[in-house]
Amino acid sequence: MTVEQQNPGFEDVLLVWDDQALMRTLGRADVDVRQRVLQRFAAHTGEQLRDLNRLCELGDFRAIGVLAHNAKTAARTVGAMQLGHLCDQLESSCAQGDDFLARTQALEVLRAFAAIQDYLPPPTSAS
Repeated sequence: MTVEQQNPGFEDVLLVWDDQALMRTLGRADVDVRQRVLQRFAAHTGEQLRDLNRLCELGDFRAIGVLAHNAKTAARTVGAMQLGHLCDQLESSCAQGDDFLARTQALEVLRAFAAIQDYLPPPTSAS
């Protein structure tokens, strides 16, 4: 049983951002390393999530489930806890074939990604 199942309403109090998550993963890595990881997360996950609307329109819920799984793992690693939780829910809905719920959750995932932008470093320009 997941934390969410054990505690109804858990998602309402779930942290949007956990500043310590990446530190727990990387240990004492310097600030530049943490910044690069966050920049890669922002770029890669942002690119994946831009495909989410298109995949919903196509009804490709298998691909959405894979995307949600990958985004969930990345989000939780860097500290985007609410985003990770919502991606987990989306992945489950896709696995269960609940297309209607998956479409609704996809919008929530996009909103959650927009909500963490202030926690992410600005993109780097190509040199």
